[in-house]
Amino acid sequence: MSGKNDGLRRKRTKYKRSSAFNKTKRDPFDFKTDYSAEKSWQRCIERIAIAQSTIGIRDAMLCVESVVPNREYRKEGYVYCSPSQLEEALKRMRTVYLRKKK
Repeated sequence: MSGKNDGLRRKRTKYKRSSAFNKTKRDPFDFKTDYSAEKSWQRCIERIAIAQSTIGIRDAMLCVESVVPNREYRKEGYVYCSPSQLEEALKRMRTVYLRKKK
């Protein structure tokens, strides 16, 4: 005899698998809003193109990628963002330009 009472020991509870805990793969490029027709978005894109020629493509794209938090929106060389995110990226490009100018 081991001295332990088998009836009083706690047994493991078996849980059923649920589909609620499974990760579902969603398409990150399925956007409901298309900003390409907006004037503010077009102006931001033009200003980013100008910034690429002045501060360099690598620095400009690093500024844009730093604004977009999710990796899903930065796949295969494309960055998907809104006009407000583009404006924030332009602010960061200005600081890079001022640092390089000195």
